[in-house]
Amino acid sequence: MTEFYGLPFSVHFWHWPTLIHFALVALAGGMVLVTAIASIKGHPKTRTYALITMVLIVLDLITLWVESPSRFRFTHVWLFLTITPTAPIWLGAWGLIISLGSSFFVWLDKGPKMLWNAGLVVGAALALTYPGLALAVNVNRPLWTPVLLVLFPLTGMVTVLGLAHLFKQAWAARWLVTVSIASAVMGIVYLFALATGSAEARQAFEYLWSHDGLWLSVGIAALLVAPVLIRRLPLLAGLVPILGATLVRSLIVEAGQAQFFGF
Repeated sequence: MTEFYGLPFSVHFWHWPTLIHFALVALAGGMVLVTAIASIKGHPKTRTYALITMVLIVLDLITLWVESPSRFRFTHVWLFLTITPTAPIWLGAWGLIISLGSSFFVWLDKGPKMLWNAGLVVGAALALTYPGLALAVNVNRPLWTPVLLVLFPLTGMVTVLGLAHLFKQAWAARWLVTVSIASAVMGIVYLFALATGSAEARQAFEYLWSHDGLWLSVGIAALLVAPVLIRRLPLLAGLVPILGATLVRSLIVEAGQAQFFGF
């Protein structure tokens, strides 16, 4: 699959269902981590978090299956359950499957709690890391750089923390401010690295900036809103960073499919 994504001049191979998947996997991976922390600390709403996590994971797995052009081929479905280093999708699939099983037993409140917590931590790490890795391994796509290995997990957590803040979870506000600012900084680092990188990176930056520069700037700016509004307008402080994170992720996924050099 990595080889397919790297085909010269293959232009767009992902479409709108994939953008939904990238949004859902951010929510699911972030909720897995939130559930893990709640379970470890014995939070009274742990079972509620676990239930929300399971719903998000199931929705994302369905979307992941639906958006695949080979969804009715058994060999393609089997890819999600194998260890295939050339296709990072298996990391995300296993991360979600491990998280789903662990969340189920946390929700049941049965069995060895330490084992389920470990499963949640491992699953969250895989689910949050997988999207950036799935992009970064495609070296023929100069807009998908290793910076995404940090930017995508951070923006994924912003969406979850923003939702938690909207649901008036007191613990979310401080973390939302920190992670949102970190995401904006990494967004700036991403653009700076492109603009000052190799000839391929600079051309990719020019392409991105000419096509989506305005909206990408809006997305990064939206990630900086939380610290300003967190006390005065808490509703917007949660909503705007979610929109900003989703916008940044979607634009990078969509525009990053462009390939310029044919190598």
